[in-house]
Amino acid sequence: MIKSKINLKKIILLMLQTLFYSILAVLIVVISGDKTLEPIDYFKSLFPYVYGNWFIIVYLVLYILSPYINKMILSLEKKDIEKLILILIVLFSLIPSNFTGSMIPTNNIVMLTIMYIIGAYLRLYVKQGPKVLYKRMVIMCFALMILWVLFYDGMGMLLNKDLLISSATKVEGISSFVVVIISIFIFLHFSNNYVFHSRAINKIAATTLGIYLLHDNNYIRPKLWEEWFANKEYFCSKALILHMGIKCLAIFVICALIEYIRAKYIEKWIKRLIDKNWNKYVLKVKDKKEKIITKLNIES
Repeated sequence: MIKSKINLKKIILLMLQTLFYSILAVLIVVISGDKTLEPIDYFKSLFPYVYGNWFIIVYLVLYILSPYINKMILSLEKKDIEKLILILIVLFSLIPSNFTGSMIPTNNIVMLTIMYIIGAYLRLYVKQGPKVLYKRMVIMCFALMILWVLFYDGMGMLLNKDLLISSATKVEGISSFVVVIISIFIFLHFSNNYVFHSRAINKIAATTLGIYLLHDNNYIRPKLWEEWFANKEYFCSKALILHMGIKCLAIFVICALIEYIRAKYIEKWIKRLIDKNWNKYVLKVKDKKEKIITKLNIES
């Protein structure tokens, strides 16, 4: 987005998609016979941009702030952006990943902002490189991730320290230094003239956000993994992997079909409605804006 402008239509469609799945999730839970929902839960489902999925909330905030972040990035020289990225990674990724109890605050909006700045830098300054190098770096980072987990789990069990065992999970978090590095090299690998096209894969890929919004909804998630399927009964079973594989595939397919139907019939109709009335709404907003400015100028 470093070279693009805010697209209000895109924001509206994303917000409507998020609202659709927020309401649908509550309806599914109610239809399933769940009677634990309170009035506040129904209220929250109508405002998913405040109470809903963390990724969508952070994405919308970052999208709105992107023009100002872009101005900051473009105003800096290459070496200054490199220093900024290094400082941000050390403060908000490297230190929290390696020092348990670190008081340096880190959260989703901070990490996605850092990744945005890194992505902008790669787009502006990093040219094509050897694919083999990027692939090897990704493999090395995954190996490092495995070694990290084995080391902390092993030391935790050896020394009987739960704190060390809990440190093993830090490698999987959004602020994990290893995750940040893997993300960078995966991006470089696939942006390096990676030519691949599949109509079927593209259609499936188009449904993934909808799948995510539905199955990871705060009300649906505990039902899927704790209540609606007999997960606990398979923990010590030889059929655990088969059970989880079939379950995950079923969830993916069902959610993909729901998203496909929503996009083809509901979103398509909404797009036509927006396109038909967009210019009229824009003119109305512009007219009201000019009237307010004129009124403020007269009063002052």
